[in-house]
Amino acid sequence: FNFDHGLATVRKGGCWGYVDKAGKVILFPQVRSAWQFSEGLMAAETDGKWGYMDGKGNFVIEPRFDGTFPFCEGVACVKIRGKYGHIDRTGKIIVQPKFDSVYFFKDGLAAVELDEKMGYIDRTGRFVWKPTK
Repeated sequence: FNFDHGLATVRKGGCWGYVDKAGKVILFPQVRSAWQFSEGLMAAETDGKWGYMDGKGNFVIEPRFDGTFPFCEGVACVKIRGKYGHIDRTGKIIVQPKFDSVYFFKDGLAAVELDEKMGYIDRTGRFVWKPTK
């Protein structure tokens, strides 16, 4: 994986941890699933739930999501009970999980899918382009 804030995600023995640019192990591989670092946080799964770890190996957003994706523009996609929404870097839900699929924010907008239709939302979850086929 790519380095972000001087750290890269690595896998050893079926678990994930991370190393610094010198190859020094910063977090011994301990989680079963993980995404690469993005904006200084690594999405990691433990006991079937996903959260976000900082560069010291601490969960700064507790594992409570069914799925997560890397942060982009200070926002991350999360899955709760089969639906997708977005959280901020504190773990606060900023877009309620009501979509069938969501994508990363880019220039303040994110594509979303709802009932097999695609649209775009802003960071409050308001449609700026209503879903169409």
